[in-house]
Amino acid sequence: MRFSARWLTLYGLILLGLSLAAVYLDWFIWLALLFAYLGHEALIVYSRYREESRAPIHVHPHRGLKILAVIPRSPAAKMGLRAGDVIVKVNGMPVRQRQALYEALSRNKAFCRLEVINPDGEVKFAQSSVYEHDHHQLGIVLAPDEEVPYYIERQDISQDISLIRLMGMPFKRNAQLTRTVGEEQEHA
Repeated sequence: MRFSARWLTLYGLILLGLSLAAVYLDWFIWLALLFAYLGHEALIVYSRYREESRAPIHVHPHRGLKILAVIPRSPAAKMGLRAGDVIVKVNGMPVRQRQALYEALSRNKAFCRLEVINPDGEVKFAQSSVYEHDHHQLGIVLAPDEEVPYYIERQDISQDISLIRLMGMPFKRNAQLTRTVGEEQEHA
């Protein structure tokens, strides 16, 4: 997000400069128009290339379970766990699957000791007492795996992002959406 924000800010500042110059010199209008379109499309292409050339961030490594998020004021938050950490052992048991995590947590319901690898590759140990009112999974949200019944599926929306596509088909998309909602109501 920081990467996109920086480039969009730079794009916006350059476009603003070209637009202000167009107030005084008429030929800058064409330069601003050309930059608005080509700069936008170049940002999309470069962002897509950059995203697809990197490894996914939130998938479980072969060695443990990756934390996607930590619930505030939970035992995990009190232990200092953060998104991106990888849980390697729980109460002395190696964990590579969700079920192994639950089994290890149930071994000692009053106390939890974790071996965790942070995103920098450093091993740290975290421990905490677990009380009856605490979150049953320590307050961590794990990255999804094959066993998760619900997930967000990635769709290729590159056609919808293009300015040409957006300007040419706004009414058609709304009609398709209305038809889809109507069809779902008929089947219900």
